[in-house]
Amino acid sequence: MKQFEIVTDSCCDLTAEMADALGVSVVPLSMTLGDTTYVNYLAGREITFTDVYDQLRTTISAGPAAPNGEEYRRVTQPLSQAGRDVFVMSFHCALSS
Repeated sequence: MKQFEIVTDSCCDLTAEMADALGVSVVPLSMTLGDTTYVNYLAGREITFTDVYDQLRTTISAGPAAPNGEEYRRVTQPLSQAGRDVFVMSFHCALSS
């Protein structure tokens, strides 16, 4: 049995299947490509990784945005209320907002 729960963001280089198999909770980052902002779910619900790279070839502006604190609270609070320790690994603020 795990002694703690792992929470990370979607910059984690895991597939959705890997995160599920490992029991890792993933908070999605957002990314802006041109004038459109997408939520980066591991399963590619809003935009696939292939579509991201295709758009990067033609889009002048692109950038990531970190999840806000409410997103982390939404994921971590139920875990901590259930008495679980939570280990959060996330994208470094120097690389995003």
